Amino acid sequence: MHFGIVLLVNLVIGQITPPVGVLMFVASAVSRTHLGQIAREIWLFVGALVAALAVITYLPELSLWLPQVLNR
Repeated sequence: MHFGIVLLVNLVIGQITPPVGVLMFVASAVSRTHLGQIAREIWLFVGALVAALAVITYLPELSLWLPQVLNR
């Protein structure tokens, strides 16, 4: 369970950051905004995701709390 959560958060980070950044292209097309403008604004969110990934990775009880409660 923990490996899957870490894997998914890593995949999200990979999908929103260049050079691949598929979700950046989707956001650019939907919002009709230039890709450069989105790339400049996205770094705050990437930093937040990396911080969340560090917390999830090093404190697994935080990410596994809800599945344990629902499994009772």
